[in-house]
Amino acid sequence: MMFGAVLLVFMAFNMSGTGFAELMRPVIGEPSTSGLYRRFAIGFAIAVIFTLNVVLIGFAPLKLQIGIVWLELLLLFIACFETFHLSLPFIREKLPFLISQGVVTTLYDRSSKRARPTRFSATRAMIGRNCSSARF
Repeated sequence: MMFGAVLLVFMAFNMSGTGFAELMRPVIGEPSTSGLYRRFAIGFAIAVIFTLNVVLIGFAPLKLQIGIVWLELLLLFIACFETFHLSLPFIREKLPFLISQGVVTTLYDRSSKRARPTRFSATRAMIGRNCSSARF
C-alpha cells in the first residue's frame, strides 16, 4: 500500500531534471525524452528505496531508529542546503547575529503576550473595585 502511494506520488512529478534522473540514465536513457517510462522508472526506484528504508528501520531498536532518522534528516537538510547554492562562510559569519536577533525577538514577543493579559486583569480589577459600590 505504502509502495503504491509513493510510486503514484513520484510518478506525478516530472523529475527529469534532477540528479536522481541522471543517476538513472543507464536505465531510462536520456531523461528529457523518455516520457512515461522515465516517470515510472524513477518513481519505482524511489518507492523501493523509501519502502525498504521504512521497513528496515522498523526492525532496528528504538535508540538506533532515532539515530538513523536524525541522520537522514541531517542528510536531507544538507541536500536542500546544497540545492540553493548558499555560501557557508557567509552564513557562519552572520549566524551569531541571526541567533541573537531571533532570541531578542522571541523574548520580546513572549513578554508582550504575557503582559497583555496581566494589564487587562489589573484594569478589570481596578474598574471592578471602583464600580462595586455604584448602583446602576
